[in-house]
Order: sequence, then structure tokens, then C-alpha cells
Amino acid sequence: MTQCPISPIGHFFIRISIIPKAPTKAPAQKVEDPHQFDIVNGVLTRYRGIGGKVIVPQGVTAIGKCAFLNQEKITEVILPTGVKKIDNSAFERCKMLTSIMLPATLTEIGEWAFKSCESLKDIKFADGLMTIGKLAFCGCRSLTSLKLPKTVISIEDSAFSYCIHLFSVIIPNSTKTVKENAFDHCPSLAEVYVGKKAPCFRAVKKMLPKNVKLMKLS
Repeated sequence: MTQCPISPIGHFFIRISIIPKAPTKAPAQKVEDPHQFDIVNGVLTRYRGIGGKVIVPQGVTAIGKCAFLNQEKITEVILPTGVKKIDNSAFERCKMLTSIMLPATLTEIGEWAFKSCESLKDIKFADGLMTIGKLAFCGCRSLTSLKLPKTVISIEDSAFSYCIHLFSVIIPNSTKTVKENAFDHCPSLAEVYVGKKAPCFRAVKKMLPKNVKLMKLS
């Protein structure tokens, strides 16, 4: 406390004291809580965080069954290099999820993995993915375009069914199998491009409605 000189006013004296202002504290930085994930032998078995943008930590090799099931507050997910598999229902019904980044090490997306992720519109695929499981992206209503990586071999039953705003799809030469109903109930689908050397071309042609334009990629 700093004391100023006594100031006379008539026959009275007033002592004025100045209390120093407390220093302003810098806002606390948000720190990623490592305990928001349950990880067992490299498999992320459960997410316990509060949502928003989720960065899965290094060292994770698989996203386990139902690990993010019904986590309606997550909006974005980034998976690290090293993740090889996304298991069944891993992100099912994450209704606010808009974007996911998949690493080049990922080879398999399991059944129902992203089913009913109604806000998902940005899927960043990387070359390396080989299998897209049954109903994996069923009901992803916000998805409008799809360019599959050149390593995809198999697209299973109803993988992209009920993607009601899906407009265009690109399937690479590597794709051998596109199962029945893979793009069923996609009323906005207008263009499908298939690699001219893709073994699946005839199967895709057979399953698509007549109003969908099917073209070969050079």
C-alpha cells in the first residue's frame, strides 16, 4: 500500500491511500486431457471427452467398437498416422460430426462405422484404405461428393445408402467389388465415375438407376 502526503482541508486532514492494482492474469490455456480416452494395447476403446474438435493421440492403432457411439457433441476428428482400422459402430450417430481426417495407414472401415452421422460432409481419405464395410456411411445426409482413394478394393452392402444429398462419386481402378445396394436410396445421385480398368464397372452399371450418368475415367 502506498501512502500519499496528508492534505489539509480547513481544520481537517485527510490521509489518502492508493491500493496497487493486482496484476492481470493471462487467460489459462486449454490443455488436452489425456484421460478423455481409454486406450488398451493401442486400441481406443472409449472416448470420455466433452466434444468439439478431437485429436486422437499418437500410438493409437485402432478405433474400437462403439468407441465414439452417440457422442453428439464432437464436431471434428483427426486420426494419427498408425491407425489401421476403424471398427464397427465406432462413430455411429455422432450427429454433429462434420469432418474427419483419415491417415494413410488406415486399411479398413468397419460396419456401421459412421452410420447416421447426419452432419458429416468432409471426409479426408488417404491412399491406403482397402475396405469400406457394410452400412459404413449409411445415412450421412450432408455428404455431397465422394472421391475414394485409389487403393480401395471393396465397397460392401449399403455402404453409402441413404446419403440423400450425395451428388457425385468417383470409384478408382483398384476397386474390384461394389456390393448390391452400396448407393441405394441416394435420390440426388447424378454422376458416377469409374476407372476404365476397374473390375467393378459392370456391377456398378447394373445397380445404378437409369437417370444416373455413368462414366469411365481415363
